[in-house]
Amino acid sequence: MQETDNLSYYAAQSWVTDPGESVDLFEGLPREIEPLRWVCQNIFVHKWVLKYNGKRAYGVDLSDFEAAGRTPADEYNQVKVSDTLQSLRDMDDTPLTSPRPPLSRVIGNCRHYAVMLTSTLRHQGVSARARSGCAGYLEPRDPEFFVDHYVTEYWNEDDGRWILVDAQLDEGQMEAFGIEFDPCDVPRDEFVVAGEIWRRYRADEVDPDKYGIEGMVGPDYIKFKVVNDVAFLNKEEVLPWDGWGLGEKPLNQLDEHELDLLDTLASLSIMPSGEEFREIRRIYQQDDRVRKPAGYESVRWEMTR
Repeated sequence: MQETDNLSYYAAQSWVTDPGESVDLFEGLPREIEPLRWVCQNIFVHKWVLKYNGKRAYGVDLSDFEAAGRTPADEYNQVKVSDTLQSLRDMDDTPLTSPRPPLSRVIGNCRHYAVMLTSTLRHQGVSARARSGCAGYLEPRDPEFFVDHYVTEYWNEDDGRWILVDAQLDEGQMEAFGIEFDPCDVPRDEFVVAGEIWRRYRADEVDPDKYGIEGMVGPDYIKFKVVNDVAFLNKEEVLPWDGWGLGEKPLNQLDEHELDLLDTLASLSIMPSGEEFREIRRIYQQDDRVRKPAGYESVRWEMTR
């Protein structure tokens, strides 16, 4: 099917965001963004917070999950919302609006929060999409560094614009990172989508080594993120470390045509609507260098203490 309406396209679930047999858990959820953010925080504990500051933030750490018979890596590598919801049910079959203790939540990362919020919004008929980029508010030790991150972007009918929402930021993180902006309307200079980062890098406007995570920085990282965000815009909301095609091919091995394609994808992906949306859909559907390969299986990320 050739979609022409980006709002209709993003109001429908993907194979990733579809809640499946657990769709009843979404019934009765609040329709306002702030309480929906809380619902996502009630579903997950963040892996990095759990690892480095778990006792202070949650009162538990990874060892407590393991002592409870949990396999953290199994939860952390879940792709589909339906699997996350089933995991919740297996632990504690209570409504998503009822406070859950940390040991009754699923271990995830920013991508899981963004995809879950996207799923709840789509269930309510709201156009929403998870975005791949970098945040300038998650590394207080270096205010110029932008950390690998995912947020949700939804269409606000009243304002007539796409708005960025960070579902991960709970009160503790807001305080720890010194964040003063509204996480329900993240400024676009605070979270920068991958295509805009690539554009700035190609224009020699930024230091590419100021974007990334855990030592993965620089032009090759930014290139990977462009292909990643294009996949998300085509509702292939894979895990953060999943990659293929131009995303995986080293930058120094790309020819002029491949670089031109990346420039095009970056430009189209910054704020795709109308012709930009239709073109990014066309390229993704037709170009094997960009499209997720048939039969692709997500890479498993093993968790360490």
